[in-house]
Amino acid sequence: MENEQKRIIIRRTKPSFTKEQKVAFSIILGTGCIALVLGGFYLVRHIAQPFYINYSGEMYLSIEDQQALEMAQQQTKDTDSDGLTDYDELYVYGTSPYLMDTDGDGYTDATEVSSGTNPICAVGDDCAEETTSSSPELFGDLLPDTQVEPAPSMSLEQIQQAVHELTIDEIRDLLIQAGADPSELAGISDADLQALFTEVMSDLESSGDFDQYLPQQ
Repeated sequence: MENEQKRIIIRRTKPSFTKEQKVAFSIILGTGCIALVLGGFYLVRHIAQPFYINYSGEMYLSIEDQQALEMAQQQTKDTDSDGLTDYDELYVYGTSPYLMDTDGDGYTDATEVSSGTNPICAVGDDCAEETTSSSPELFGDLLPDTQVEPAPSMSLEQIQQAVHELTIDEIRDLLIQAGADPSELAGISDADLQALFTEVMSDLESSGDFDQYLPQQ
C-alpha cells in the first residue's frame, strides 16, 4: 500500500476583538495618537531619526530642536506622578509639574481637574481675580525663557500617515498613558495589537469618523 502524502496547511487565524475593545481603542487612537502627532512628537522623532543611524555619539540639537524635543517628552512625562502630564500642567492648567497639589489644599491637581474645581486655587480661597488659564509666567523661575510655537499645520492625509507610522512600542505606551492595564496589555502580542490598530484605523478612515478627532480650525 502506497503511503498517501498529506498536505498540512497552516493558516494564521485573524485575531478577534470584542466590540467594546474596538470602541475603546478607537477613542484612545483618535484622541491620543492625533494629539501626539499634532503636538510635535511625530515631527521631532522623524526629523531627528536620520541623525541617529550612523552616529553613536552625543546628539547635537539646536536650541529650537531641544525645546521641541522637551515639549514632546513633556506630553508623556508626569514628574510629580499626580496623573497629569507635565505638558498639560504647564500649558493647559497652569499647575506645577513638580507638585502633586499645586494650591496645597489637600487635593491633587488631577483630582481637581477631574472634579471641575480650580487646581491653582485652594478650596475656600477667593481667586476670582486670578486667571485660571495656562501661563508660563506662573513658573517663570523654573522654566527656561522659551516661546511656545504651535505645531505646523498638517493635512488630513499627513496626519493619517503619521498615525500609521507610530511604532508598536509607541502604541503600547499610548494605551498605558490612557489608563490601560499594563498586565493585560502585556498579554497581547505585537502582531495582534498591530492588527487591532490597523483594523480600527481602517474603520475610522472608511467611515469618516477620523475627522471628528481633529481640532476645529
